Amino acid sequence: MRSRTIVVTASDEKFFPLASELLSSIEAAAPTRSFDVGVLDLGLSPQSRVIVARRAAHVVTPQWDYPLTMFRDAPANIAQNITARAHLPRHFPGYDTYMWIDADAWVQRLEGIELYISAAEQFGFTVTPECDRSYAEFYGSMSVLDYRLGAYRLCFNDDLAMKLALFPTINAGVFAARRDAPHWQRWSEVLG
Repeated sequence: MRSRTIVVTASDEKFFPLASELLSSIEAAAPTRSFDVGVLDLGLSPQSRVIVARRAAHVVTPQWDYPLTMFRDAPANIAQNITARAHLPRHFPGYDTYMWIDADAWVQRLEGIELYISAAEQFGFTVTPECDRSYAEFYGSMSVLDYRLGAYRLCFNDDLAMKLALFPTINAGVFAARRDAPHWQRWSEVLG
C-alpha cells in the first residue's frame, strides 16, 4: 500500500497568480492524484483563500516555528515561507510523505512528482543539487566557492563554513521526505 502523501506549496497574495499556475500544472499533470495538495497561507486575501481551498485538500495558516525576532530584517511572509517548510509534518499532520514545491515552480509531468516521492519513500529525503554553468552570472566577479563561503560564514564558524562551501548547494524549492526522516529534526535545529 502506498503511503499517504501531500504535495505542499505556500503563497501570499502577491504570489497567488504563481501558486495558481502551479496548482493548475499539478491538476493537468495528475488529474486523478494519489496524493493530496496543501497550501500554506502566508497572507492570501479572503477571496484567494476561497479559490485555493477549492483546489487543495488543506489550506493552513502556519504558526511561527521560531521567534519572530530571529527575522527582524526579513518580511514576515518570506521568513515564514523559509522556516515553515522545515516543519511540514507539524503543519500538515497525518501524512507519511511530504513533497514541497515552491509557488513559482511548474509541474510538466507527473513522473517528476512520482520520482521525488518514491525516492523519499525509499531513502527518507530527496533533494536536488542546485548547480548549472549558467548560474555563474549570478555570482558576479566572485567564484561560486567564495559566494557560498561568504553565505555560510554569516551562519557558522569558519571551519564549518569551509566544509559546507565545498558541497553543492541544495535546492530547497523542490524536495520530498518521509515523516520519519531524521533530516526534519536536524534541519529545524540548524534553522533555530
